[in-house]
Amino acid sequence: MKSELTEQGCAHVNFLGDVNNVSDYLAASDYFISASLSESLPNTVLEVLAVGLPVILSDIDFYKEIVSESSMGCKNFLITDGGKSLVEMLKGADTIFDDSSVSEAKSVTSDTFTAQNMSEGTRNIIK
Repeated sequence: MKSELTEQGCAHVNFLGDVNNVSDYLAASDYFISASLSESLPNTVLEVLAVGLPVILSDIDFYKEIVSESSMGCKNFLITDGGKSLVEMLKGADTIFDDSSVSEAKSVTSDTFTAQNMSEGTRNIIK
């Protein structure tokens, strides 16, 4: 995916791997991208949203649930098209998020994906 993004003019995307100063990178970022093929509980995405950083996420089920709760702070792209939809989204990234995206990104974690709401949802499924 890295080469596809670079070839398509999205060289401003950084693939960092493990770093010790995550908060520095989040503070310097305009948005966060996760191209995961599977997740069980996407803590990283929830943590990023909690600091108010909009996210661009692959279209796996758990990410679709997050996007359904925050269409202004979260966007999905197709993971099955070899990165083409991500490239298109990144080319227009300056226009897909606006000033309300930051506040909505924060509120989706403080209002919807709280520990209490998540445990109540799990209990309801088990019943």
